[in-house]
Amino acid sequence: MRDGSDRVRVASCAVLLLMAATSRLHAAGGRTAPLAAPAGIIQSASLDAGRPLFVATHSRVATTVRFPGAIGAPEGRGFVENDAKAPGEYLISWTAGEAHFTLTPLEMAGPSNLNVPYQGLTYVFYFYPVESQFQAVASLNLTAGSADGGPGGRIRPGSGVKTAAPGSPARWLGFIDKLKFLRAAAPGMTLQRIAAGFGLECWEPPASETVAGGGRAPYRMTLLRAARNPQLNGVGFALLVENVSDRELAFDVGSFAARAGGILLPQAAVDAPVRLKSGEVGEAYFVAKCPDGVRVSAENRWSISVALTGLRWNPGAALVGSFVGVADSREAGSQ
Repeated sequence: MRDGSDRVRVASCAVLLLMAATSRLHAAGGRTAPLAAPAGIIQSASLDAGRPLFVATHSRVATTVRFPGAIGAPEGRGFVENDAKAPGEYLISWTAGEAHFTLTPLEMAGPSNLNVPYQGLTYVFYFYPVESQFQAVASLNLTAGSADGGPGGRIRPGSGVKTAAPGSPARWLGFIDKLKFLRAAAPGMTLQRIAAGFGLECWEPPASETVAGGGRAPYRMTLLRAARNPQLNGVGFALLVENVSDRELAFDVGSFAARAGGILLPQAAVDAPVRLKSGEVGEAYFVAKCPDGVRVSAENRWSISVALTGLRWNPGAALVGSFVGVADSREAGSQ
């Protein structure tokens, strides 16, 4: 990369399976939540130094990430320019003065972060391999955004974090932060006092209530807390997600949705695991916008859905979701 080096300089790499561990910057408290890049071959996103982007890759796809202007040397462990000279997980190409870089995963590649300097800030990408080339991102075009996690740094609709009036991105993410406090609070009066202080209506579901998966499904989700935010007219969920299959699962975190009766609530923001190994358990938090004019109680019998990116479990939905944009593909994860 720089000065003819055969290997990108090593940077600290912590592959975070739970999105709560990598925070997303917002005006209220400086916390952050990572996002998955929206599904599809060609994508666009706004630059935001306060949150990482998760980008799907495949060995038969060259993934090119383009910035608005010239970038510095990308830095990351396992990214090499010449795999014949140095072992690595991703083959990367970058030239000084250029505004883009291109990479492809090598054999045995796993999720790895790459830090890219641009105009005095560092932008973080997590690249991870997927089973089908049709699920990988071939081109990711970045546009000028916000360095403080404000609305200018939001990914376009279809990504892991969506916003809907009247809530701003910071308010939806603040709702997720409150859910984390409620998750940690002791049940009973303590929990209800904290919820009331936040202006939320909190519900403690029956112990071990499965709201997704189970049976022959490869994963199981258990609802821990549900809370209603009257100001945002939204409902939030704290969940345990367990991989009950014999292989690693990759989740399309942009596809979380909740259903109560005939009402489907798409997510407004999410903080959830991208991948779980066999037998692994993670925590997920997401908040959903209620339809205008509809007041939905947190005490409903909820059904939660999320799609998997692995074609082995969900072959039809992955292709349909990428090329046709069928919104209902989110249901396939629980088949």
